[in-house]
Amino acid sequence: MYRLIRAFVVFILIAAPIAAQSGRERVFETHGRNYDVQILDPDVAEAIVVKVCEQSETLCAVESVSPSNIMVQADLATHPKIAMALAKARQVPSAQVFQVTMIEAENNGDKGLSNVPEPARAALEDARGFLPFNGYKLLGTAVLRTDNSATALVNGPQGADYTCELSFRNAITRDGHQLILRRFKISRMPPQTEFGQYLEGASAVEILSTSFGMKPGETIVVGTSKLEGANRALVVLLTALE
Repeated sequence: MYRLIRAFVVFILIAAPIAAQSGRERVFETHGRNYDVQILDPDVAEAIVVKVCEQSETLCAVESVSPSNIMVQADLATHPKIAMALAKARQVPSAQVFQVTMIEAENNGDKGLSNVPEPARAALEDARGFLPFNGYKLLGTAVLRTDNSATALVNGPQGADYTCELSFRNAITRDGHQLILRRFKISRMPPQTEFGQYLEGASAVEILSTSFGMKPGETIVVGTSKLEGANRALVVLLTALE
């Protein structure tokens, strides 16, 4: 079982005259409460609890009992503050919009970046160091809006159809809001007949399957796949639109 225990104590210094008048120390009565932190990383959730308790000048203890749950010991007045702080930290858009861009890369002496839409163009410029190509041709794009998973059809090389499948989850880490792509898959669909139907008995061919993390607003080169012919490749980019 995943268990990580962290505890802290905030001591309150009471002025001597006040202590003399009261004649007794402040006593904290704590109560345990379980919090479903959902998309928050456990260390992020714990840090939020620590901050709330420090600001409230109270005694607290926090224990991570699973990747999505923490147990907090705090006084009754502090628990609502903790719940509010955790809820605020979990606020993210209910759905995310992704844009898939398919590029054919080759060494034809023509950089061709002017025909590639931003921000995919900027990502290709940044990737020149590991992409051994100097020519790029835009094949197709697709936009997917989802709160979990989605599939879209994208134009590929030589007019072929490609499918893009993705699933993701939100995560709040110490680096901020992250989009965790649990699955990202590109497949080439079978050839079509003259009537626009896929050949009977033929199946899609998977050319790329991976998982990764990215930030909202970021564009990354997900991967490449070699195409028939010398020095040609399919380049797949993904943008998390803000």
